[in-house]
Amino acid sequence: DIIKITNEDGVTVNITAYRLNEPSLKQAFETLSEQGMELTEFSDTRVGGTVEVNTPGNLVFSIAKEDGWHVFVDGEEVESKYFGEAFLAVPLSEGTHEILLTYETPGLLIGAGSSTVAIALFVVTIMISKWYQKKKEEVCAPLN
Repeated sequence: DIIKITNEDGVTVNITAYRLNEPSLKQAFETLSEQGMELTEFSDTRVGGTVEVNTPGNLVFSIAKEDGWHVFVDGEEVESKYFGEAFLAVPLSEGTHEILLTYETPGLLIGAGSSTVAIALFVVTIMISKWYQKKKEEVCAPLN
């Protein structure tokens, strides 16, 4: 195949070409499919399931690298890793494992606490302002 690219503006353009090796892709897909996780629960903040591991290695999830995920293997929280700097992964030994992933929005408690304090201060400020206005009206009211 011949591809001809022309640039009449004289601006340098970087072009990269890739070729997909389909037999290698098929082999990789088959290898990854051999030890897949069977889901038992799935929601926005929880993913759970079981996996039978024949060969120790990393279980790679199609969950993007993001703070807030906690991974539990057989009920114990484990340190997660990243596969290809993109996906969540966890090392597993041979055998059957129960996997649970939970997600907590980073900074949610601090944000909720800060918002609560700000609302409380706003309400107190309004109450003090009304109290001050009432006292001012009492002092400034003409005597009957």
